Amino acid sequence: MKEEALGELQRTLGLRDLPFRIEAFDVSNISGILATGSLVVFKGGEPEKNEYRRFRIKRTGGVDDYAMMAEVVERRYRRLLKERKILPDLILVDGGKGQLSITLKVLRKLKIELPVAALAKEYEHLFIPG
Repeated sequence: MKEEALGELQRTLGLRDLPFRIEAFDVSNISGILATGSLVVFKGGEPEKNEYRRFRIKRTGGVDDYAMMAEVVERRYRRLLKERKILPDLILVDGGKGQLSITLKVLRKLKIELPVAALAKEYEHLFIPG
């Protein structure tokens, strides 16, 4: 059942490979303070709760979702590269075209080529590069 869902996701996003490992990011804040980023990980369609991470935003001043997303994505993948850990088959970000664009920019900076999609839940839109 889960493999069917992953296959459907693969077809919908036009992915070359089945997205066995998916990492999804969201950023939030409370009234412009306590800014955090969250990472959830799925393997084979199942949540891998021991790999969930929360990031305290360090660099941004004020509310800037794009800068917060950039910081979280860069910290995550810079660390994975440094530690030579496995990269995901797909990255999902909460947001729209802006979050997608900033995530792709960070990945290019790190010389990482991975499929990325953004989900704008407010409008139930899916954004992919191109």
